[in-house]
Amino acid sequence: MENQPAGFVQLLMKTILPKVQVIAMGISFFGFVLLFLNNEGAETLLMAGLSALAACYFLMGFTPPQTSSDSKPSSYLFLVCKVIYIALATSVIGILFASLKLEGADIMLLNGCAVLTIGMLISAVMVLINHDNLSVLKKPLLNGIALLMIGVYFINKLSLISF
Repeated sequence: MENQPAGFVQLLMKTILPKVQVIAMGISFFGFVLLFLNNEGAETLLMAGLSALAACYFLMGFTPPQTSSDSKPSSYLFLVCKVIYIALATSVIGILFASLKLEGADIMLLNGCAVLTIGMLISAVMVLINHDNLSVLKKPLLNGIALLMIGVYFINKLSLISF
């Protein structure tokens, strides 16, 4: 009984999504380089890479976070993780729209970054109240900080908010 295969959710969360996320980030980076060099295939690579990354973040929002048996995280922690990951997906689509100069980029970026900021502030308070929450929130917070900085750059680039 101990050697039973892992369920699909565990396989998706621990194996498939992290690998697809790294591959999508690589494709997106290569697409941004080609976009900077005004190459023809940049839009296709950006569309594929950032769409796959947004799908990964969206699906990560619905996978149950891993907790250790001795920690007691807050009951609202799972909702906060879900909000952060869905805001990450929205921000990535906003970055895609802004990069390709599509209509609706400003709304997607502002909504995604605003909800991401609120989710990260709530999660910071949750970590200060209960340090067991940090083990679950570490990955969403690291992804959120990095993507929030990129999102703020694109918001500034679209002249929605100037610094």
